[in-house]
Amino acid sequence: MGKHTVMQNFNYLEVSSDNSNLLKTVHPLMTHLPIIIRDRICQECNWSTPTFYRKIRYDKVGSSSISNAEKEKIMEIVYQELTAQAERFKPGR
Repeated sequence: MGKHTVMQNFNYLEVSSDNSNLLKTVHPLMTHLPIIIRDRICQECNWSTPTFYRKIRYDKVGSSSISNAEKEKIMEIVYQELTAQAERFKPGR
């Protein structure tokens, strides 16, 4: 599977006006959200997936391997993705 395949293929999930099985729509969305966020972070920070997971760990005790600019970008991405997904389930939509 390519680096951004999950993010590209995830757009097919649409919130149905038929709420007969809302969990069937919500579950895959929430299951794949961490992957979508990881892929966006990798894309925008120009990291590979292994680099992403290395950055999760600390290089030294108490020191972070993530710069302040990267922290800001990560928080921006997380906020954008959470907001975008929440909009899909907004009442009255």
